[in-house]
Formats: sequence, C-alpha cells, structure tokens
Amino acid sequence: MGAMQGLSELVAGELVRLVDFVGVQRVADIGGSGGTLMSAVLDAHADIGGILFDLPEVAERASSAIEARNLGGRCHVLGGDFFASVPGGTDVYILKQILHDWNDEQCVTILSNIAKGLPINGRVLILEMVIPDDRTPTAAQLMDLNMLAVLPGRERTRSEYATLFRDA
Repeated sequence: MGAMQGLSELVAGELVRLVDFVGVQRVADIGGSGGTLMSAVLDAHADIGGILFDLPEVAERASSAIEARNLGGRCHVLGGDFFASVPGGTDVYILKQILHDWNDEQCVTILSNIAKGLPINGRVLILEMVIPDDRTPTAAQLMDLNMLAVLPGRERTRSEYATLFRDA
C-alpha cells in the first residue's frame, strides 16, 4: 500500500500538469484508493467535483482522508465493485494502475462498465506503464514479470490497450 501511495503522489502532480480539465464538471477516480490523485485534481481545479470509487473497505478509509483534506463537500466517496458497475455522471474517468492487475477479459468488463456511463465527449485516462510496441526493453517489462508472478494481469503495449478499448 505504501508503494502505491508513493507512486500516486509522483503521478498526481504530472496528471494535473499535463491533462486539460477545462470544461470538466466531474471526475471519477476508479480504484482511487486513498484519494491522492483525486485530491490533486480537486486542489488544482476548484470548479470540479469528484467521485472516488473503490472497494467498500477502501472507500471507508478514503472518506476520512478526503474529509481531512477538506474536500468532502466536492468529492463523494463510494464503495462498490467495478466488475459490476461504476458511478455514472462524470466527464472523466481515471484508472491508475488498475487494468494491469487484470486479464484482458476482466479489463474489458471494467471498461465496458465505464463506457455505459461515459458521455459523448467523455474521456477515460489510463495511467499505466506501457510496453513499447517494438518491445524495446524498459522498466515496464520488469513490472510485467512482477504482475505475472503476483496477479492475473500484465503490462501491455499501446496497441494492446487499444484492443481492450475496442472490445469494450
């Protein structure tokens, strides 16, 4: 959990620096854990509301963290199962290191659930290590070995992510 928190802190600053949130009214962080990414987005954009969605036991802890950051009035913390459904009514969905945990079929289920609530101009932001399509060695392959040993998921190439999106 500590490693994921540290990575979220590193990624959060880059996310708000690189992603254009102009015109966005609500963002959902799916599998949002302790709320680090959501807090960064809300801190950087005072006019945006948020939904942090994670397993019920994680959401309970995240709710306290969101309240401690004085963001409870702008961020709803919901518990649930992204294999069953995700909250609708958001312009942007963020998934940081979620899809790499799951096999292709499971990823398509998650992305299909998101697609059901995604507005016409909505966006899905996937924050993952990406293996180069030409398989040039990178740290992503090392993470891929870790994923193969621990979970049913894996790191993917950009074209493999595109296939998941098409299938969803």
